[in-house]
Amino acid sequence: MMAAIKQVLLVAGTWIMLAVVLRGFGYLLRRVFRNPETVAGDWHIDAWTGWGASIIFLQIWHIFLPVDWRTFSIVCTSGILGSIWAVAASRTEPWPGPSRRAVATTLIFALTTIWLANHAVRQPAIRDTGLYHLNAVRWAVEYPVVPGLGNLHGRLAFNNSFFLYAAMLDVGPFAHKSHQLVVGLLMLLVIWRCLQGLVHLMIERDNNGADLYYALFLAPVVVWCVASGHACSLSPDAAVYLLGLVTVGALISDRSDPAQENSVNYRLGAIASLAAVGVTVKLSFAVFAAALCIAAWLTARSQLRRVRPGAFAIIGLVVLSVLLPWMTRGVILSGYPLYPIPRLGFPVEWRIDAHVLVTQSDWIRSWARNPLSTPAETLNSWSWLWPWINRVASQHAPDMILPCALAVLALLIRRCRTAPATSRGASAWTPVAVPIVALVAWFFSAPDPRFAGSYFWIVCILVMTVALAGMEREALRIIVCVYSVVLVALQVNPIRFLHTWKDPGPAHVAEVVARTTDSGLTVWVPKEGDQCWDSPLPSTPYFSPILELRDPTDMGKGFRKRHTR
Repeated sequence: MMAAIKQVLLVAGTWIMLAVVLRGFGYLLRRVFRNPETVAGDWHIDAWTGWGASIIFLQIWHIFLPVDWRTFSIVCTSGILGSIWAVAASRTEPWPGPSRRAVATTLIFALTTIWLANHAVRQPAIRDTGLYHLNAVRWAVEYPVVPGLGNLHGRLAFNNSFFLYAAMLDVGPFAHKSHQLVVGLLMLLVIWRCLQGLVHLMIERDNNGADLYYALFLAPVVVWCVASGHACSLSPDAAVYLLGLVTVGALISDRSDPAQENSVNYRLGAIASLAAVGVTVKLSFAVFAAALCIAAWLTARSQLRRVRPGAFAIIGLVVLSVLLPWMTRGVILSGYPLYPIPRLGFPVEWRIDAHVLVTQSDWIRSWARNPLSTPAETLNSWSWLWPWINRVASQHAPDMILPCALAVLALLIRRCRTAPATSRGASAWTPVAVPIVALVAWFFSAPDPRFAGSYFWIVCILVMTVALAGMEREALRIIVCVYSVVLVALQVNPIRFLHTWKDPGPAHVAEVVARTTDSGLTVWVPKEGDQCWDSPLPSTPYFSPILELRDPTDMGKGFRKRHTR
């Protein structure tokens, strides 16, 4: 028990340190682009842009070197210097003594951090974490990007940049324990911002759309943190879930800020760069990212009337700095820049056969529609639709049906209000189009509820934000409080909310057996099932006798299959 308590406190303290580092890293970018801090919520955007910048740095670094303590040292040093600069820049006058409000708020934030750390300090339970997430992190820690790694394990070719971030934190006391830090830190940043929005809503006289948006998102995020089990996972799904709501929150913040050209252009660039980072984390984020960038451009144009061509050039360069290294890594891992899309294959000896990609893509889309059917049964007809509807109604009502019902209720409230809502006409609804477009693409491609991320809740919260805007302060506070308490009380088991400590040690290592390919390469294969967990390299559940090393003396030179030579 004492070991678990110490680990909880260590995780909570490390999160606070990393939040300071990411915020400082983002603040450096803000200063590079000559944009001063303008609103209280900018610390949150700085932290997320700092996280995105670390992803860009890690992608370039990993092409040449493994992700190890050196990357952690560089990011931490830069972030701490940025935080010192931010503190120095904000000290235009002596700090006042701590008020009761500040002490109470700090205490709430501290207790929330410890509560979430308690959920993070356990073994990962997400299936894919055992299937390939931990293995991907181990490859990133021990080697630069490995040519043809997808020939060993097809899922390692997905090129999720999120695992580089996990590898960067897989150092020191968190070696083989980075699953306790990576998603939980992002959750914490969002929950802190939601708490800040709720506090402002309860105390301040004037509240902007961003504060209301985040205050309304507090309950769904808490429910998701408890129910999903992602606090202790390495899942890219969790990252894009949070990234989706954060980027839309930045879009809402942009609508609330004064129309200062530097501020608007910087936020436009931040949204575009985070959208591009989201694509590198998970390719299915691409439609949402494209719609988000269009909405951000329309918002900037409505504020400034004209966005300078130079701003577009800088934003384009930032996006290219994200996507070009990512696509380069994709070619190195599989021979394709957009794996598993079987297009634009490069003529390299380790390229995975195109028919393998087609088969894998078909199975992903088929499984998302009906896990019990084959691609032939689901991809050429609508026979999957009724079973899919039943599955959604029975298993995913809180994730999909509830937010839709709340959005309809918010529209009815807006319709029945005697005083007109404060909005800017049709432009107030522009952000709502972003998740709706993403949901349409999701439904016609791979409509598994897990792949929808936070899109349903983003639609719901955006509709509620617009519907409740301009409402009297007291009525708005009552609605937000009742909605939050009821939502959490109905969906969260108190015991699961508090969580009991379990096994805070390193990630599990699967029981594996050695198998030898025709070329004499020894591969570790799980003795049972298909989960490798944190097993020695090279490990895969998909043994192939024709797999071989490109250089028999160096595994870092990559893998190929004989028939691809």
